[in-house]
Amino acid sequence: MIERFNAEIQNQRDQFNAQNRLVIDQANATWFRQVATADTAAINYANQQSVSNLLAYSTVALNNMYQAERDAMEQAWASGEGDLERSTEIAIAKINADAELAKADATEDAASSSAIGGFVSDVIGLL
Repeated sequence: MIERFNAEIQNQRDQFNAQNRLVIDQANATWFRQVATADTAAINYANQQSVSNLLAYSTVALNNMYQAERDAMEQAWASGEGDLERSTEIAIAKINADAELAKADATEDAASSSAIGGFVSDVIGLL
């Protein structure tokens, strides 16, 4: 009977230890999952920040590059427009100078013709 009692106590102790082992193992597993989750969250956050910083830097660098290209294109366009405007002004000045020269030639020809006509008229009047 004592042996049976001792066997029963030993069996209850084994069941108690087995149940507690399961609870302890489950608690440990939960704790390890929480630690792993927190660790993964920290790693994910660090990665997110790294990518965010990288993209922000790349965005700034890309925006700066585009701005430099826009400035270069604006300068080239303005320079080209200035060249065209100067060429137009030179052409207009040449046309005006040619017109003034033609007018002066016409005036000189008219004066010469008038002088010759007056001379011929004077010569004919003397005859």
